[in-house]
Amino acid sequence: MHRQLPRVGRTQSWRWLAMLVLVPAVLSTAGMIWPGAAIEETLTRRSEEILTESRISFTGVEVRGRDVRLSGIPAGRRSEAKAKLEEVPGVRTVNTVTTDDSAGGTMSVIPRGRQLAVFGLVPDEATKDRLLGEIRARRDGREVVDAVLIARGAVLPADPGLVAEVMAGVPAETADTVSMYWWSDTLMLTGPVIDEETVVELRSVMHDLLPAEIRLEDRTWQARLGETATFGAEAFQESVSTVLADGGGLRFAAGSTRLTAAGAEVLNRLAGLLRVAPGMPVVLESHAPEGESELAGARAEAVRAQLLDQGVSGSLVTMRSSPDIADDSDVDVVDVQIG
Repeated sequence: MHRQLPRVGRTQSWRWLAMLVLVPAVLSTAGMIWPGAAIEETLTRRSEEILTESRISFTGVEVRGRDVRLSGIPAGRRSEAKAKLEEVPGVRTVNTVTTDDSAGGTMSVIPRGRQLAVFGLVPDEATKDRLLGEIRARRDGREVVDAVLIARGAVLPADPGLVAEVMAGVPAETADTVSMYWWSDTLMLTGPVIDEETVVELRSVMHDLLPAEIRLEDRTWQARLGETATFGAEAFQESVSTVLADGGGLRFAAGSTRLTAAGAEVLNRLAGLLRVAPGMPVVLESHAPEGESELAGARAEAVRAQLLDQGVSGSLVTMRSSPDIADDSDVDVVDVQIG
């Protein structure tokens, strides 16, 4: 007597056949995925190590396959960071991306007599310590006033070492008069310079120190007779007026309390400047068509609220409305007066 084996129907046959085909495929796919994840982890770790060893600050390293994407690399060091990571075995491409500088991306070094006031936003305590340490190492006996704030996600517009190197490279004749404002890929110098020869020297030094990625905006001027070495409201007004003029002003849509896209961008740049000059009163003069005083007031309040949100001291910002103006005036802007 023998036991009859169960018959394998057509459905069961297909199941066995499917298993024979799918199982090796799944194992093969897993073999491809797991090493891929290990490669990404290795490249991420190695990239972060190289950037740290090179003292290049960053906010993110993202690896997809063998392609590396960097974010938050300071202006002036992106080419260097890219070149270093392209030499890492296994890396195929390296791309750097620019972050929105409204979350940071602005800083300045302002001389006040024998003091250097340093303002800006940094992402963490370590970055702050390095920035101030680099500057103190080259301060030439001057006291460094710490006005640096920590804000998560903030990005320095330039590497701390470059900031300190540029500061130290400023000719002695201008060290107590010229202020440095950094934002995005731009360095702006502003303040009185003693004579034309010193102006030429200053520009030459900056040309030698700054990488091609950073644009120099020279707003210095030859000092007038009796002009003090302090960075006063008149000089700062010139800087603010330049930012407003270059971007088309703090412009609103007709009849609206909402800034245009260009106006919002100007406000971000303006906030970066105002954050680095504490103690200077700011007057917002809002315009609107004749008879629309409420609209003028609402526009000024909208600008003030956004400035406060971006770290500008509210005690320094006052408002003034001017609804009754000539028909040919620009009624959709808010002017900014310093002092």
